[in-house]
Amino acid sequence: MSLNNLKIDINPKFDKDDNVYHIGKLKAPISIDLSQGVTFLIFLAVSGEEELQIAVNDKESANFSRLKVVKNKIKIEMDKRVDKDDRAYYVCKVRYPGVINCFEEACFLAFTSREENEELQITGLIELDDKSGRSKRREIEILRR
Repeated sequence: MSLNNLKIDINPKFDKDDNVYHIGKLKAPISIDLSQGVTFLIFLAVSGEEELQIAVNDKESANFSRLKVVKNKIKIEMDKRVDKDDRAYYVCKVRYPGVINCFEEACFLAFTSREENEELQITGLIELDDKSGRSKRREIEILRR
């Protein structure tokens, strides 16, 4: 992965059953285009340094994670991996014909309490590509005086 990954701090929270999950939010004048493939990396091993990284997919022939889209929520299965220092992290690779619009706010929830049922949920404005295969994007209007 590149050093230019988009990094989002995620914070641990507890649900009503005392299971831990992690939440991070992104509100910025960007959209995350999923149509060419995006990799989400979730690092939770070091307390206080929990982080979600979003990167362009690094391989053309990647195995993409299973996902489910319902209204403005994407649910993605995460794969647990272990680094060279024996610390766990999670990966999911997504290709979907749409974009996540972060102009309003996108919320990222990482659920890891149930072994082999780890899941990343993304909520926000999910825009589907039109039939031409291009995302419907907002144009920037340039004003001249």
